[in-house]
Amino acid sequence: MKTKIMILVGTMAVWLQAGCFGGFVVDGNSNTGLNGATVTVTTCPSCASHAKVTPIDPDYDGSWKFDAYEGDKAILVGAGADAVRVRVEKTGYITRTFYHQVQYKTRTTPDGDRYYDITENLRLFPVGSADSDGDGLYDIEEAALGTNQWLSDTDNDGIPDGWEVWGYNWVDYKRLGCDPLRKDLLVDVDYQHYKIGDVTTSAKLSDAVVAKAKELYGSLNISNPDGSTGVNLILVQDDKLPQSFNCSTSYADDSQNGFDPIHRETFRHAALCEGTHSGRAQIAGQRFFVQEEQINADISDDQTEEEQFWWYSTFVHELGHNLGLRHGGHENLNRKPNYPSLMNYAYDVSFNGSPLTLQDTLIQFSPGILPDLDEPELSEKNSFPGFSAADIAFLGHYDDPWRGMAFDVSGVWVNWNRNSLDGIPNYEDGWLSPTDINQDSDSTRLLADFDDHAAIETNLSITLPASGTEADDRPPVIESILDQDNAPRFRKK
Repeated sequence: MKTKIMILVGTMAVWLQAGCFGGFVVDGNSNTGLNGATVTVTTCPSCASHAKVTPIDPDYDGSWKFDAYEGDKAILVGAGADAVRVRVEKTGYITRTFYHQVQYKTRTTPDGDRYYDITENLRLFPVGSADSDGDGLYDIEEAALGTNQWLSDTDNDGIPDGWEVWGYNWVDYKRLGCDPLRKDLLVDVDYQHYKIGDVTTSAKLSDAVVAKAKELYGSLNISNPDGSTGVNLILVQDDKLPQSFNCSTSYADDSQNGFDPIHRETFRHAALCEGTHSGRAQIAGQRFFVQEEQINADISDDQTEEEQFWWYSTFVHELGHNLGLRHGGHENLNRKPNYPSLMNYAYDVSFNGSPLTLQDTLIQFSPGILPDLDEPELSEKNSFPGFSAADIAFLGHYDDPWRGMAFDVSGVWVNWNRNSLDGIPNYEDGWLSPTDINQDSDSTRLLADFDDHAAIETNLSITLPASGTEADDRPPVIESILDQDNAPRFRKK
């Protein structure tokens, strides 16, 4: 005899035999069970469908279930899908499609372990019900959730509200962690993974790197409709790339790079390879790659292992390009002393002398609060009016740790032209002659800070196809080991 399990869903209950997948169909207005509804489950785009009519159990209105392990009716996600599709239809109601990432739960019984999974109540609305913004959520649902019935993407992250609640195109966005009231940033991460003899090489990001990247984006000064701040970074590391995959030549080739078709409307895509440091990204696009040396196998030192830091710093830098940021923020003007951003080669590895470790790094996105620096009219005495000595102390570590181009700083004075008297920095009270302070052989520049946070907030949505913008044709920015001065950008110890 099969063990029966009682599951509570809202105020209703249903029993499921061990190894079952099911739930309820309810009227969206009254939340009462609907009988006579056809529930059709399909496990992948090319898979056969299976249908049931509610109620499957006469004691519970609206109940439906499938035996999860019985012959050809196994309810498991198939190839080319992240979730199963559940289509529900009933006369007099609007047909709806839901996507559910099957995650079986375990219950121990006297007869052994039993597995089951249930969906949330599948809500149908009568024909004529209003969905004012066409996002797949009916107005009554929007009111209950707190989303805006007049905006299809309440949090403006490029993912329509309805997709974040009920899923879309074989993806269950809610189970990935998406929320229509908080900005989400999705990245499909595919990585080299291969074995030669007894040695396994993998470019998969470690849990420590993932956590640090999530912390960085979560700290952004970006407001969300739910009252929180920051961006919820969600990384899906799902496909392994072969040893023969070449990141630098194939990262944007969707026939090779592993970018799942079902992700291309709402995800960015990262290809990760093991090798000499490099990276490349589409500016305001969706695709980028990172190549770094392999990390060691000891997870106990992840917070202090330098190679972990390199994977982190290069990953967040290249993703920044996908979000529309250039090496000068809004422009291709690199090494600006007053742009304290990880997008700037002067501060992408170390900021204010911070070590190259996950636990101690201070690299950041710029909040865009520093004043302009006009190279033809620089003052060493008052370049940053209103800012304290502590605020500008980071200039004493400019372009560290290897190029030796840091500025001497004394209080609020900055030795822009790096001159000295008897080996002592000479701070000049007055206007300097034109001085090239960002090392681009041009001393006529007006150097401006840039608000990375605001740019990321804007570009989260407009660079995704789901928002109506296809960004694939945007040019890539090529990160090489050599910078514009033909000197090493990085030199690992």
